[in-house]
Amino acid sequence: MQTIYDYMKPLQEGQVTNNNPIESISLIAEADIGFGKPVQRGAKSNTMKLITTDGIPVGVTGLNLSKSIKYKQPGSLIEKSDIGGVVREGYVAVVVKDSVKAGDKAYAIPDTGEFTNVSTNNIALGNSTFERDAVGGDITEIRVKC
Repeated sequence: MQTIYDYMKPLQEGQVTNNNPIESISLIAEADIGFGKPVQRGAKSNTMKLITTDGIPVGVTGLNLSKSIKYKQPGSLIEKSDIGGVVREGYVAVVVKDSVKAGDKAYAIPDTGEFTNVSTNNIALGNSTFERDAVGGDITEIRVKC
């Protein structure tokens, strides 16, 4: 007989997806930023913003569901002037724009917060890769290495 756990939720955008050690930093949002989004340093010290065309990626905004009471609802944002966690190395759930395969290199699409495996006009996230196959619009896992 299969046991069914109704409290287990599917992946949520920005969710840190496993218990492996992660490297993360805390930065202040210059504007509202969703979870699972690629970010760069902001204009002021210790700030972040969504990655732009000329940006250098710092990491991906991460959500630890066991600790983040305020942000447990899907679609939550790190509000302007709030401190948010940025995963520099670890596993995070993100939404992909295009179909991807496990092992594909991950790229950020500037100014959108989306991810793809297409390099043209996009920004490489260091050596980050997709960990699972997914079709456009799906949530999948990315191994962040910025």
